[in-house]
Amino acid sequence: MNIKHINECDYNAVKDFLLSVKTIKDIDDEVLKNAIVFEEHGDVLGAVSYEKFGSKALIRYFVFKRNLTNDVVVNLFKMLESTALDDKIKDVYCVVNNGPIEELFNELGFSKDKYKYLFIDESDFDLEGNNNAFIMKKQIMEEICM
Repeated sequence: MNIKHINECDYNAVKDFLLSVKTIKDIDDEVLKNAIVFEEHGDVLGAVSYEKFGSKALIRYFVFKRNLTNDVVVNLFKMLESTALDDKIKDVYCVVNNGPIEELFNELGFSKDKYKYLFIDESDFDLEGNNNAFIMKKQIMEEICM
């Protein structure tokens, strides 16, 4: 059992793992560079990554096998959070569209954001087309004024 940052050796295996999800059509290589991976006996069983927008990040890939324990999923995310802190990320956002995923992100410390639009560096993530989707946010770094 191993949770680690993605590296060149597992890059293709992680990419194949993510592409095994029917809703993922292609992989953004820049986003994949931020990935945290869970593997066991050489098999990729989970991956989470974010896209950075200044001091904000949007979870782009959070895929794991159903049989992973909750502890493994939480540890996978905690390592991502630590990486995001090192990357000077203040807020992490995710788009949620179902109850079990909402429960998971609640457990990870996220809360529902009141907005149906998310503007990050002038990019508009419009959720109006999906009535079930909503934005959740977690502040991981306090703003420090000097």
